[in-house]
Amino acid sequence: MDLVVDEHGENDFMRQFKKYVQREHMPNLFSGGDFNFGASHGNTMIQLADFIAGTLGRCFDETKISKESKDFLNILQPKITSLNHFPSDNRSYYTEAVKEEATFNPEIAAAGFNSANLFIDQKKVKSQYDTDQINCVKLLLLYFNNYGFNKYTGTKELIRHLTVGRPDSLTEHNFRTKVIGKVRDAGVLVVSSSAGENTGYKLPSSLEDLHKFISHGNSMIMPMLQRIKLFRDKIKLSTLNGTDIVEKNEFKELKKLLDSFK
Repeated sequence: MDLVVDEHGENDFMRQFKKYVQREHMPNLFSGGDFNFGASHGNTMIQLADFIAGTLGRCFDETKISKESKDFLNILQPKITSLNHFPSDNRSYYTEAVKEEATFNPEIAAAGFNSANLFIDQKKVKSQYDTDQINCVKLLLLYFNNYGFNKYTGTKELIRHLTVGRPDSLTEHNFRTKVIGKVRDAGVLVVSSSAGENTGYKLPSSLEDLHKFISHGNSMIMPMLQRIKLFRDKIKLSTLNGTDIVEKNEFKELKKLLDSFK
């Protein structure tokens, strides 16, 4: 890690910041770290960092908030992968205007919001897909808090953000199975929709969001169960009940479902 910091700032803060970096980023045989101060007028990267940080300050710093903050965020949206608050801040950012929206349910929104933050806090990173999952949840939080609680984000847009800095590209299949699927398995309440412009994923904010998710699952699960049941019944009929294709122990839960399926 090579960290270059603007010379502008209080010396006490910078000294403490340097100690923090050295404590949290311990060098080893294969990777070290360098911490330097630079003058912004001679370093375009510092100028860019200052410009972006200053713009975000107009969006989130209560002492500098701007009436154009929404426009700033919309312009930066294609480039932002997540916003990390330091110190960590897991509060929701629902405005009073949002709370008065007819479809907005604060209890459902809080459940989705808290499930996402809990995942980020507790997830252990052991592989690239673990990193992808954390970054994906951060993106969903970013969009939920800043770009509209009822906006779904498309698969291609999420993959485009997640691919940045990745050693290889993320396929759509792996995104669905090893990112979104695993995130849901871990308890994050991610809902999806395939209705026209509202195609994509988001955290839930209404009962309608939950119904869309259940409806989507129902449209796939019930026909599949019906096909398996027909398959099973035909084999049983052909073998005079001698062969039940779901008798194996690994299918015992499926067998219970089929036995009760009408």
